[in-house]
Amino acid sequence: MANSFYEDSNGIGGERVRVAMRLRPMLAHETSRSDNSIVSVPDSTHVHLNLKTGLKQFRFNAVLPQTTTQIEVFQQCGVHELVDSALEGYATTVFAYG
Repeated sequence: MANSFYEDSNGIGGERVRVAMRLRPMLAHETSRSDNSIVSVPDSTHVHLNLKTGLKQFRFNAVLPQTTTQIEVFQQCGVHELVDSALEGYATTVFAYG
C-alpha cells in the first residue's frame, strides 16, 4: 500500500504531476454574515461548486478536508520525498497557493 500521495500502490513514484486541494474553513466574517459555502466534497477526489449558474465539478488526486493540518498536508502529499529527491539531484516542484 502506498504511504503517500506521491507514491503509487507499489511504493514507487507514479504520475508526473499530482494535484491536491485543501479546503479552508469559512472565515469569521463570512459566518457572521450568514454566508453559505458553495463548496461540497462528495468524496476524497472530487469538489463540487454550487454556483448560481449551475454545478461545476472538479477532480483532483486528493481533496483534503478543512481539518487537515499543515503537517498532514506535507505527509499526505509526500513533500518530504520530493525534498529528498531534490537533494539527490532530481528536478521537483511543490507549488502552494492560498
